Amino acid sequence: MIRIRLKKGIKKVGWVNPWIYRNEILDIPPHEEGEICDVFDFSNNYVGRGYLNERSFITVRLLSHSPEKIDGTFFTKKIVKALKKRKKFKGAFRLVHSEADGMPGVVADLFGKHLVVQFNTLGMEKMKDKILNAFEEVLDLDGIFEKSEGRARKREGLEKSVGWIRGEGEELIPFKFDGVEYFSDTLGQKTGFFLDQRFNAKALRNFAHGIVLDAFSYTGNFSINAFKGGADKVISIDRSQRAGKIYEEILKANNVKSGYEIVIGNAFDELRKFEREGRSFDLIILDPPAFAKSRKELSAALRGYKEINLRAMKILKNGGFLATASCSAALDRESFLNVVKEAAFDVHKELRIVYFGIQSYDHPVLIGMKESEYLKFFIFEVEAIS
Repeated sequence: MIRIRLKKGIKKVGWVNPWIYRNEILDIPPHEEGEICDVFDFSNNYVGRGYLNERSFITVRLLSHSPEKIDGTFFTKKIVKALKKRKKFKGAFRLVHSEADGMPGVVADLFGKHLVVQFNTLGMEKMKDKILNAFEEVLDLDGIFEKSEGRARKREGLEKSVGWIRGEGEELIPFKFDGVEYFSDTLGQKTGFFLDQRFNAKALRNFAHGIVLDAFSYTGNFSINAFKGGADKVISIDRSQRAGKIYEEILKANNVKSGYEIVIGNAFDELRKFEREGRSFDLIILDPPAFAKSRKELSAALRGYKEINLRAMKILKNGGFLATASCSAALDRESFLNVVKEAAFDVHKELRIVYFGIQSYDHPVLIGMKESEYLKFFIFEVEAIS
């Protein structure tokens, strides 16, 4: 097994952060990308065992802090441990959340008896069969769908891989939690449904009333929860026609026959249009995709977040509620809050936080790895400054 040594002064102790960057490494012997390696600090103290890929700036991702064998049994133990931590969840939940569950590069969401998995790194791609076998050993599954695509995979030198790889299932996987029937879209975004917002969507019910606007609605998680909270009408905006059709199926499954309006379009444009038309809302929900997927995109993202929040506040009734989220890992909580405050200042509004949430606890945050706390969700009571 190859041996990697860190530069002087670089300390990696415990699970503070399992990433080792290229500029922290003193030397790397000849190797095959994705290979298992042992890491030592400058004084030759053992740090841990992980896998290596020099194509990525995150050159080593640690799997263990002991020299244990990385095989099928290793992954079975990891999955059993992750499942035990989530024993309170029913219906659907994230079973493996990458680094936070000791399997960096792997994401797995369980929807009933179907598993949707992502392999985002070369090291885990090479161990895919062992990991899939471990999932099938631990779980009673009808099928495993792979949804491995996106920037992270490209950076690792991997092509996308999408489709049923074990067993079988439908394009739309039905599941239920919190009294709501849902569908996960295997051809949609990420693993097909944003399970990280489950507690925030349920909390939203406490503020739903009157006329609700759900921008960036995707397949309607927040919209259907607004109905559950007692909203009279919910207008849902998304640029994806497919997402709108799936939301219609969710409405039917939950016996919602009226009071909804689906708008296929750009949320920025629609917010401006509603302002021109003089329309107003009791609750507005903003849950856009990540505007900043890297620090290089942060400046443009801040402008985008300010714009949508400013537009929303302009068409929100006095004393209404604004639910606003960011899933950009590059944008921290304080910076996001500041940009919303700047938007409020520009339109002469006063904000009071009535709810704050992060991702649900099946998506745990690894202390010391700030990238793992990516989701910020605020609900504000918004009033005009008199």
